[in-house]
Amino acid sequence: MPPQASVVTVSKDRKELLSKEIDALIAQDYPKNRFEIIVVDDASQKDDLKALVEEKKKKFQGIVYLRQPPSGPAAGRNLGAKNSGSPIILFTDNDCIPRPGWVREMVAAFSDKNVVCVEGKIETDFPRRLFTNAPENHSGGRFMTANMGFRKPFFDSAGGFNESFGFWREDTELAFRAMEAGKVVFAKKAVVYHPLRKEPWQNVFRYLSFLRNEWLLRSLHPKKFAQYVLPEVKKDLLKAAAIWFAFGFVILTFAIGFYEYSLVVLLALLISTFVIFYLRRDFAKPKLVDQFFYAFLVLCKYLMYPFFLVYGFFDALRVKK
Repeated sequence: MPPQASVVTVSKDRKELLSKEIDALIAQDYPKNRFEIIVVDDASQKDDLKALVEEKKKKFQGIVYLRQPPSGPAAGRNLGAKNSGSPIILFTDNDCIPRPGWVREMVAAFSDKNVVCVEGKIETDFPRRLFTNAPENHSGGRFMTANMGFRKPFFDSAGGFNESFGFWREDTELAFRAMEAGKVVFAKKAVVYHPLRKEPWQNVFRYLSFLRNEWLLRSLHPKKFAQYVLPEVKKDLLKAAAIWFAFGFVILTFAIGFYEYSLVVLLALLISTFVIFYLRRDFAKPKLVDQFFYAFLVLCKYLMYPFFLVYGFFDALRVKK
């Protein structure tokens, strides 16, 4: 009997995380002969992922290992889907832990023949901590491949993920195309747990490098972008505008010699940013020095935001050509 679903995951090294993910997939409460696991190795250098997959085969025969040149997650997912023999393709990431009923609930969401794409729930640790990262999706509309699935006929006809995006919004872009072909639904019982991962402080600025993809997405799907993505972008623009207004006041007062006003506004800006994050209930209370450092980084991020937004626009034009 051919598998009903193929679970595709892409990994570049990260052997320990991948091992935990595979174990969680093997432990699914879904018939073992009805789904397969496809691991795509994105040119790992540190870890022998092929040996790991061979070891896991002792517990679960339906696991496949593929390797590609260093091409990124979008290309890896396309390669995995291309080698799938199932009518349903499910995606999750190598640092995720699917809950026991994940495959069953995702497949069940496709029982409606008009459904071509399913996004599932993504949970993480609470409270969150500074300098950690993990996505969340509690009610849908986020379209993240940490927990997502497509009908293979649609996936093949659509050409899979748009690899010109690289990383960020390539999953959203494909979901927008799926909306034109059928239904996109949210399966709240199909849960993937994404633990908080520590990240270097420089990653506070990481989103700035993704602004090109926001422009790309807008150029391809302006109406859906306005509905699903623009509200987030507007919030960032408002934050940047407010910080630049205050920063402009600092520059003006400093230029005309009112140095004490400049200092007061700078301190007020830093303290207000600190207070906003300190009062957030979804964040654990860190050391004060870490909180002030984080507030300073956030201020720098939004000061740089307009420049990266403009750069991203012209970079998106270059990619489209």
